[in-house]
This record gives sequence, structure tokens and C-alpha cells, in this order.
Amino acid sequence: MALAKQIKPLKNPVSVTANLLLKGSTVYLKADGTWSDDIANSAIAHGREQETALLALANITEKTQYVVGAYSFDVKIIDGKATPLGMREIIRAKGIPTITPDGLTSKPEWQNQFTKSNASSQKI
Repeated sequence: MALAKQIKPLKNPVSVTANLLLKGSTVYLKADGTWSDDIANSAIAHGREQETALLALANITEKTQYVVGAYSFDVKIIDGKATPLGMREIIRAKGIPTITPDGLTSKPEWQNQFTKSNASSQKI
């Protein structure tokens, strides 16, 4: 007699994330099947069936090549909104790089060039 595979319950609620194919930016699946760049707008699954439904919805938009790499991740709920638990997702939700390579600043590149103070030192 074959044993039915037992599905483990979720330890934490989950949300679904992916990356926009053309921009590469992080997005979160909303309950209506659209995507948002704000994790606070993401749909929250409290059980495996809900998680499976959200991933199936995300899979549809992956097939249209709108997003890539959809997966679920653990969240905690604060004031009814999803907040990431894992460090990777915290970093992705902030949308900022974790390092700044030597020689770069937080200013846009065009602001780093030809300022009044360094204009006379530029070699042409």
C-alpha cells in the first residue's frame, strides 16, 4: 500500500517575487495577478494551497516573458503588510546594492564628471 505524500504546512506566511525581464528590477505578485515594485502590495499566502495558487499565477506571467525567476519566500505580517524575513529578501526589497565598487559614489555618473572644481584638471 502506497503512503500518501504528506505536504508540510508553511512555517511562515509567504509572498512571491520575481524579476522584470526587461529591467531586471525586483517585483512582487499582487493578489490580482499584477506585479508591484513594493513588497507591501504583495499577496500573502498562509497555506500551501494558497502558495501553490500564487506560484501558478506567477508562472502564467513567466510564460508571457514579462517576469523571470518567480519563487516564494517567507514573510512576517506587520500592519497587514508583508515584510521579508530572510536577509536576501530584505536586500531585494530595499532595491539598493550591497556594495559600492572602488571609485564609485552614490551620485549618478554624469554628476561625477566635469564639475566646476575639477573642470580645470580634466585632460582632453
